[in-house]
Amino acid sequence: MLRKIRYALEAVVLFFAFLLFRLLPLDMASGFGGLLARILGPFSRAHRTAENNITMAMPELNQYQVRKILGDMWENLGRVIGEYPHLSGAQIKQRLTIEGQENLRQSMALGKGALVVSGHFANWEIVPLTAALNGFPAVLIYRAANNPIAEWFIQRIRSRYNLNMFNKGHEGARKIIKALKEGKTVGILVDQKLNDGRPIPFFGRDAMTAMAAVQLAIKLQVPLLAARVVRTDGAHFHVSVQPAKIYDPSADADKEMLELHKLFESWIREYPAQWFWVHNRWGKK
Repeated sequence: MLRKIRYALEAVVLFFAFLLFRLLPLDMASGFGGLLARILGPFSRAHRTAENNITMAMPELNQYQVRKILGDMWENLGRVIGEYPHLSGAQIKQRLTIEGQENLRQSMALGKGALVVSGHFANWEIVPLTAALNGFPAVLIYRAANNPIAEWFIQRIRSRYNLNMFNKGHEGARKIIKALKEGKTVGILVDQKLNDGRPIPFFGRDAMTAMAAVQLAIKLQVPLLAARVVRTDGAHFHVSVQPAKIYDPSADADKEMLELHKLFESWIREYPAQWFWVHNRWGKK
């Protein structure tokens, strides 16, 4: 009962926030969301998680640098929330630059479909939106929100850019294989903790990691491409897509996932405030 009450209260807050940000122009919604999160975020329990994660992953940083990253991180997350009601091709197309889109086109030309892996960088919703804008509506594998009403909101927004969504799990895995065999693009965020995943080093510490993307790329001989989005200025973004990798059938999935982690680490170090540090990526300290 308490959980249902909490979900209902969260839904009310979410509805009014969505309505407010929808009424505001995109730049104002993004900026206002960022300001609110910068003020309120440090009072949340997630702030402590983020601080622990940053100091654990990058112990070379001093206190001032950590505080700066935390403040900028909350602003980025607030901007993401403010931008959600405005996510559509018409709104974002003029605010987007793309690097490496030929890599995706070449991969799709092989007729095997493609796996695009990314993480929670900047506004992570921009990557599947970019695929749709380039004629490759994506199938997205994701973890559903705990709050079913919040989940309904998210699905409504993503449906605007022709995105099919499958939840993680055995059923999702079957649908991934089906989509790839049909020559579709499948997007997977692979930077969150998965309790029944594999312990793969990330910033020098084992992190339980979802292996499905790399395992399927090896098994099905499907091109795998890593992509990220960078917030360049307010509600403006740059998406980069790495050249495709087609693994040898005998490739070691753990080793290949470690290489992906190293790539993600380099991206995070470049723009540390634009990653989702509030997630408990390494489990309890």
